[in-house]
Amino acid sequence: MKKAGGYDSIVRRRGPRTWAVAFLVVIFIVSGMILVSHFDLMDLNVYYNKSTEKYREQQQQQQQQQQQQQQQQQPSQGPLEPAKTLLDPNVKYLSYLPFAGLTNQFIALEGAMYVAKLLNRTLIIPPIVSNTHDHNNTHQRWSHFFDMPRFTNLTGVPVLEWDLVRPLTAAQRDVGREQANRAAIMPESPGETEAWSKLAENITCQVIYGYGGRMVNNFSARNFAFHFLFRLVMVQPPPLKPGMKEYDNVAISGGTAIKEELVVVQDLVQRYANNEDQLLLLSHTYKLKDPEVEGRFWKEMGTHLHFIPQLMEYATLRVNEELKGDRGIMVLPNDDPEEKNDPLLDADKDGKSLGPTVPNLNMDATESGEVSNPETSQITAPTTRVPHIAVHLRRGDIGAKCSESNMQTCIIPFDYYADAVARARTAAAKRGLIARLPVVVTTDTQDEEDFRQIQALGWHRIDHVKYGTTELWGSFGPAMVDAAILAHADEFVGSLRSTMSKIAASRQRSWYNRGTLYTSKGARGAKLRRRWVEFLEMDDLDDEDVRVFY
Repeated sequence: MKKAGGYDSIVRRRGPRTWAVAFLVVIFIVSGMILVSHFDLMDLNVYYNKSTEKYREQQQQQQQQQQQQQQQQQPSQGPLEPAKTLLDPNVKYLSYLPFAGLTNQFIALEGAMYVAKLLNRTLIIPPIVSNTHDHNNTHQRWSHFFDMPRFTNLTGVPVLEWDLVRPLTAAQRDVGREQANRAAIMPESPGETEAWSKLAENITCQVIYGYGGRMVNNFSARNFAFHFLFRLVMVQPPPLKPGMKEYDNVAISGGTAIKEELVVVQDLVQRYANNEDQLLLLSHTYKLKDPEVEGRFWKEMGTHLHFIPQLMEYATLRVNEELKGDRGIMVLPNDDPEEKNDPLLDADKDGKSLGPTVPNLNMDATESGEVSNPETSQITAPTTRVPHIAVHLRRGDIGAKCSESNMQTCIIPFDYYADAVARARTAAAKRGLIARLPVVVTTDTQDEEDFRQIQALGWHRIDHVKYGTTELWGSFGPAMVDAAILAHADEFVGSLRSTMSKIAASRQRSWYNRGTLYTSKGARGAKLRRRWVEFLEMDDLDDEDVRVFY
């Protein structure tokens, strides 16, 4: 007899009937589970729908609020029709075309403000406009960065801005930028797009310094006209009348202008003093000359163009953030007056407010350019600050302006900057600050080798990509934050051929009574050195860096 195996002794073989019964039982159980699950899911869905009904209503309300906010921030597309300029018929206005890059546009603004004061006209300011440096094809109001009401109080010059005087719909804005794009692609003969041709308004523009006449209007000026749907009709300035003073325009301009061109600000004022046009538009103010008083535009106007406190506060926050990890830093109470909203700063010696108020005829306050993030209004001044040296490392497009003869004063070597920083530290120590102040660098360079050298020197570069400066302040925000950092550093080392360094030096002198260190050799260095001696009467100078006061 065959012996049973181990498994045979425990499990007997099952027949077909047994398997069929087992299969039916499994089907019955699974069907029951599915049925129960179905009812459970129905109950769960009902519960979920009831519990989320309020949430969905809240979501819809939030979406509606966001849409309303977007509609308030961005003009409606609306019909494609000509724009309207909102001018008070009882007021005479002055405006001008912007010139070149951001700092040059600031210098042009200074000149126009002085002319507006002399002609007793309200100034309409063009926005900061994209130029050949950035190619963003955008613009942004100056008042996003500068305290214009304070300027009017301090100078008596009423100012408005084109974004509010000539508000554009989104459709009109698109047409203007499309025309600007076309001109960038075909600068020699852009022509007019069909839409821009229909919307453009002719506007008379006075030829100043030859721009729009002998010389073509620059990229920034054309972008402004394209964006705001203006077709410039250039006219020569009125001739001299008997009794008017004649100026040697060729000599005063250093040979850059011809005899017939209007170059001198006093000449401009005498020719247009009795002009009856409601809007007087000038083609150029950047190169206007004042042979009577050197630096008058800055002294009369530029020094009163203060940054809004939030921009200065943001600059201090970024510097503090960069330097907080350094060893041996000094921390002081933050008492910078430029970071405070102080009514006394905007008043005369008797505490009375200066200057007229300017009515804004655009009550909806719409604008066609970029706006700052509303979060900028929530920025507050830090209670402390870290004393530091600011270095303006100018690179970018300046190489195109250099030649072999001026290369060392144009693209300045790092060792020149390092030497100037060493002298800045010595000067700071004499003023009671620590002997080794940390260094913050603002720069337009994108060169990785430059970044490595900055790091090797132990300096700190303000990285606006890391901090999201553009997202917060707009396309021109990084340059404006850099300008604020340079303006209120405890010691400032500038780049000799940079207008941005020049304006920063002017702010240092006017706002904080501090000088600026430049790095320079040769004849130019000797000239600047003589100016330094004249101001400071110091004799411990050499050929490699020069402190200059403006």
